[in-house]
Amino acid sequence: MSKKHLMDFRVAEVDSFGNGYSLLKLSPIGEEMPLIMGGQFVNIQVNKSKNTFLRRPISVNFVDYEQQLLWLLVKDAGEGTHALCQAEVGETLNLLLPLGRGFSVPAQKEDSILLIGGGVGTAPMLYWGKILKDNGYNPRFLLGGRKESDLLELDEFRQIG
Repeated sequence: MSKKHLMDFRVAEVDSFGNGYSLLKLSPIGEEMPLIMGGQFVNIQVNKSKNTFLRRPISVNFVDYEQQLLWLLVKDAGEGTHALCQAEVGETLNLLLPLGRGFSVPAQKEDSILLIGGGVGTAPMLYWGKILKDNGYNPRFLLGGRKESDLLELDEFRQIG
Protein backbone atom coordinates (compact mmCIF):
# COMPACT_ATOMS: atom_id res chain seq x y z
CA MET A 1 0.00 0.00 0.00
CA SER A 2 1.46 3.35 -0.99
CA LYS A 3 1.89 6.20 1.46
CA LYS A 4 -0.80 8.87 1.38
CA HIS A 5 0.17 12.50 0.91
CA LEU A 6 -1.73 15.69 1.69
CA MET A 7 -0.20 18.16 -0.75
CA ASP A 8 -0.78 21.51 -2.38
CA PHE A 9 -0.65 21.68 -6.17
CA ARG A 10 -0.55 24.71 -8.42
CA VAL A 11 -2.81 24.76 -11.48
CA ALA A 12 -0.33 24.88 -14.37
CA GLU A 13 -2.81 24.55 -17.23
CA VAL A 14 -6.56 24.22 -17.79
CA ASP A 15 -7.85 22.83 -21.08
CA SER A 16 -11.60 23.16 -21.51
CA PHE A 17 -13.03 20.79 -24.09
CA GLY A 18 -16.19 22.92 -24.38
CA ASN A 19 -18.49 19.98 -23.70
CA GLY A 20 -18.51 19.99 -19.91
CA TYR A 21 -15.07 18.41 -19.55
CA SER A 22 -11.90 20.13 -18.38
CA LEU A 23 -8.36 18.81 -18.14
CA LEU A 24 -6.47 20.21 -15.16
CA LYS A 25 -2.68 19.91 -15.20
CA LEU A 26 -1.31 20.37 -11.71
CA SER A 27 2.22 20.83 -10.42
CA PRO A 28 3.19 19.91 -6.83
CA ILE A 29 4.29 22.82 -4.65
CA GLY A 30 7.50 22.27 -2.70
CA GLU A 31 7.51 18.47 -3.01
CA GLU A 32 8.22 15.81 -5.61
CA MET A 33 5.31 14.03 -7.25
CA PRO A 34 4.55 10.88 -5.22
CA LEU A 35 4.43 7.45 -6.85
CA ILE A 36 0.99 6.98 -8.39
CA MET A 37 -0.27 3.74 -9.93
CA GLY A 38 -2.63 3.49 -12.88
CA GLY A 39 -6.24 3.41 -11.69
CA GLN A 40 -5.67 5.43 -8.54
CA PHE A 41 -7.49 8.65 -7.70
CA VAL A 42 -7.17 11.83 -5.66
CA ASN A 43 -9.49 13.70 -3.32
CA ILE A 44 -9.54 17.44 -4.02
CA GLN A 45 -10.62 20.10 -1.56
CA VAL A 46 -12.99 22.51 -3.30
CA ASN A 47 -12.60 25.99 -1.83
CA LYS A 48 -14.51 27.97 -4.47
CA SER A 49 -17.85 26.33 -3.70
CA LYS A 50 -19.69 27.44 -0.56
CA ASN A 51 -21.85 24.30 -0.46
CA THR A 52 -19.17 21.72 -1.20
CA PHE A 53 -17.90 20.47 2.15
CA LEU A 54 -16.45 17.12 1.14
CA ARG A 55 -13.45 16.61 -1.12
CA ARG A 56 -14.20 15.45 -4.65
CA PRO A 57 -12.76 12.11 -5.84
CA ILE A 58 -11.18 12.43 -9.29
CA SER A 59 -9.40 9.69 -11.26
CA VAL A 60 -5.78 10.26 -12.18
CA ASN A 61 -5.74 10.81 -15.94
CA PHE A 62 -1.96 10.93 -16.44
CA VAL A 63 1.26 11.55 -14.54
CA ASP A 64 4.23 13.23 -16.23
CA TYR A 65 7.11 12.74 -13.80
CA GLU A 66 9.58 14.50 -16.09
CA GLN A 67 7.57 17.72 -16.08
CA GLN A 68 6.12 17.06 -12.60
CA LEU A 69 2.52 17.32 -13.82
CA LEU A 70 -0.56 15.48 -12.62
CA TRP A 71 -3.45 15.43 -15.11
CA LEU A 72 -7.05 15.26 -13.90
CA LEU A 73 -9.99 14.96 -16.30
CA VAL A 74 -13.03 16.56 -14.66
CA LYS A 75 -16.64 16.48 -15.85
CA ASP A 76 -18.76 19.46 -14.80
CA ALA A 77 -21.51 17.44 -13.11
CA GLY A 78 -22.37 19.41 -9.98
CA GLU A 79 -21.39 22.38 -7.86
CA GLY A 80 -18.07 20.91 -6.70
CA THR A 81 -16.86 19.72 -10.08
CA HIS A 82 -18.13 22.95 -11.67
CA ALA A 83 -15.85 24.90 -9.32
CA LEU A 84 -12.94 22.63 -10.27
CA CYS A 85 -13.61 23.14 -13.99
CA GLN A 86 -13.44 26.90 -13.34
CA ALA A 87 -9.97 26.66 -11.75
CA GLU A 88 -7.50 29.25 -13.01
CA VAL A 89 -3.81 28.94 -13.82
CA GLY A 90 -1.78 29.76 -10.71
CA GLU A 91 -4.54 28.75 -8.30
CA THR A 92 -3.61 26.37 -5.45
CA LEU A 93 -5.55 23.15 -4.88
CA ASN A 94 -5.12 20.79 -1.92
CA LEU A 95 -5.09 17.07 -2.77
CA LEU A 96 -5.06 13.85 -0.77
CA LEU A 97 -3.29 11.22 -2.86
CA PRO A 98 -2.80 8.56 -4.09
CA LEU A 99 -5.98 6.74 -3.13
CA GLY A 100 -7.30 3.34 -4.18
CA ARG A 101 -5.46 0.12 -4.96
CA GLY A 102 -4.84 0.88 -8.60
CA PHE A 103 -4.55 -1.65 -11.39
CA SER A 104 -2.05 -4.51 -11.36
CA VAL A 105 0.15 -5.44 -14.31
CA PRO A 106 -0.97 -8.84 -15.69
CA ALA A 107 1.41 -11.69 -14.88
CA GLN A 108 1.02 -13.27 -18.32
CA LYS A 109 2.01 -11.22 -21.36
CA GLU A 110 -0.45 -11.22 -24.22
CA ASP A 111 -0.03 -9.83 -27.73
CA SER A 112 -2.28 -6.93 -26.81
CA ILE A 113 -4.48 -5.74 -23.98
CA LEU A 114 -7.83 -4.06 -24.64
CA LEU A 115 -8.75 -1.14 -22.36
CA ILE A 116 -12.38 0.00 -22.52
CA GLY A 117 -13.92 3.23 -21.22
CA GLY A 118 -16.49 5.88 -22.05
CA GLY A 119 -16.77 9.60 -21.34
CA VAL A 120 -15.13 10.51 -18.05
CA GLY A 121 -14.63 6.75 -17.52
CA THR A 122 -11.73 6.96 -19.96
CA ALA A 123 -9.78 9.09 -17.48
CA PRO A 124 -7.67 6.32 -15.87
CA MET A 125 -7.11 4.50 -19.18
CA LEU A 126 -4.56 6.96 -20.60
CA TYR A 127 -2.03 6.61 -17.76
CA TRP A 128 -2.72 2.89 -17.39
CA GLY A 129 -2.06 2.39 -21.10
CA LYS A 130 1.27 4.24 -20.80
CA ILE A 131 2.30 2.06 -17.84
CA LEU A 132 1.42 -1.10 -19.78
CA LYS A 133 3.33 0.10 -22.84
CA ASP A 134 6.37 0.96 -20.68
CA ASN A 135 6.23 -2.62 -19.33
CA GLY A 136 6.32 -4.20 -22.80
CA TYR A 137 2.60 -4.68 -23.38
CA ASN A 138 0.68 -3.55 -26.46
CA PRO A 139 -2.37 -1.62 -25.17
CA ARG A 140 -5.38 -1.03 -27.42
CA PHE A 141 -8.24 1.28 -26.53
CA LEU A 142 -11.97 1.06 -27.14
CA LEU A 143 -13.44 4.46 -26.27
CA GLY A 144 -17.09 5.42 -26.26
CA GLY A 145 -19.42 8.25 -25.37
CA ARG A 146 -22.97 9.42 -25.81
CA LYS A 147 -21.84 11.93 -28.41
CA GLU A 148 -18.74 12.34 -30.54
CA SER A 149 -17.75 15.28 -28.33
CA ASP A 150 -17.48 12.82 -25.41
CA LEU A 151 -14.50 11.15 -27.12
CA LEU A 152 -11.66 12.89 -25.32
CA GLU A 153 -7.86 13.00 -25.68
CA LEU A 154 -7.88 10.93 -28.88
CA ASP A 155 -4.42 12.12 -29.98
CA GLU A 156 -2.94 11.12 -26.62
CA PHE A 157 -4.56 7.69 -26.80
CA ARG A 158 -3.28 7.19 -30.37
CA GLN A 159 0.29 7.93 -29.26
CA ILE A 160 0.11 5.15 -26.68
CA GLY A 161 -1.83 2.49 -28.53
